[in-house]
Amino acid sequence: MKVLLKKRKLVATCALLGLVIGLCGCANSSLLNSDVSCIKLDKKGAVTSLIVEDFSKDYYDFDELKEEISDTVTAYNSAKGVTLVTFDDATKKDSNVRVTMTYEDADTYSDFNDVIFFYGTYEEMTSAGYELPDTLTNSDGESIDKSIITSDMNVIVTSEKISIITPYKIAYYSKGAVIDGNYKIDLSESSDEYSFIIMNAK
Repeated sequence: MKVLLKKRKLVATCALLGLVIGLCGCANSSLLNSDVSCIKLDKKGAVTSLIVEDFSKDYYDFDELKEEISDTVTAYNSAKGVTLVTFDDATKKDSNVRVTMTYEDADTYSDFNDVIFFYGTYEEMTSAGYELPDTLTNSDGESIDKSIITSDMNVIVTSEKISIITPYKIAYYSKGAVIDGNYKIDLSESSDEYSFIIMNAK
């Protein structure tokens, strides 16, 4: 696999150490139990990300990795004047390293990682300037018209090609995504610039 060439603070730190990011589907509903990289969003909008990476090369330095991530997070929070990002943990097991981060909200995740990551109601989504594709897919794999979406439904809009654990049951989603149960969706195969995940209102 190739190192992803994204302009992201955390990814840049990992790339500096020669790591390979594996953006794959989550194996379990719990992010902490996952053995691959994914994102979990809670109902209040807080984001937890887990990055699982190969750490098998002899020249990788685990302490250096932790210091680089900690310094990046500290610099970001200092610039904002408030703690918005938390470096929760970094552990090494066998040939992998696991890095867990928490973000105050979707906007913080988006800003820190230099990606699109919106979370809100459908009404808030349209106010923010995003527009749903004409056709969406329901949980049965059937195409539906976007006109059935109600203003109070929850929506995630993202440019990330990664798996996401959602806070509400997934109702509809854009093409290229693969749903896995009621609360998990894999966006790694999506070819569109943005992916849309529409969830129940409650």
